[in-house]
Amino acid sequence: EINPIFRYDKRYNYNGQIDLTYRRTRIGEEEDPDFTNRHRGQLRWSHNQNLSPTARLRGNINLATSTDFARQNSNDFDDAVSQEISSDVQYRKNWPGGGQNLSLNVNQRQQLQSGDVSLTLPSLTFSQRSFKPFEVEQAVGEERWYEKITTRYNLSLDNSYSFRPRDPQQIRARGDTVLADSLENAN
Repeated sequence: EINPIFRYDKRYNYNGQIDLTYRRTRIGEEEDPDFTNRHRGQLRWSHNQNLSPTARLRGNINLATSTDFARQNSNDFDDAVSQEISSDVQYRKNWPGGGQNLSLNVNQRQQLQSGDVSLTLPSLTFSQRSFKPFEVEQAVGEERWYEKITTRYNLSLDNSYSFRPRDPQQIRARGDTVLADSLENAN
């Protein structure tokens, strides 16, 4: 097993950490009927970056080669009892002078017991603070009725997708059955 952890930091700009775990398990000899040779791993990456004074990027990535990897291999209690793996990336931008804010999120969650996966790709939010669209910069006299009109707007867009991954063994078995049926019907 190897478990390197890399930390990086550029002051006032970005920072993060990469935590990689790789484990190879070999039980028995190749000639044994119950020979086991497994390669499993997990990648965790957190990253924070200020792209400009008004924009930033944040991300937390957690990927594993199997749903039970953390439970079987981690020394951390929270990992051992965790019921899900999740990753998310977020971008935020604001325009202080114009009063606009933009947020773009992408996330993935997988339930470890059932294997169910839910993706949100993307989740977008845009807002504009209140403003008067017909306001005159150098008004003469009293405000006219249409110059008093105030508006603001918010936009929200979510694209979500959920699925349960199929077991590769079931796909292979089903494909073999379909192929055998096709060949039988062709004759």
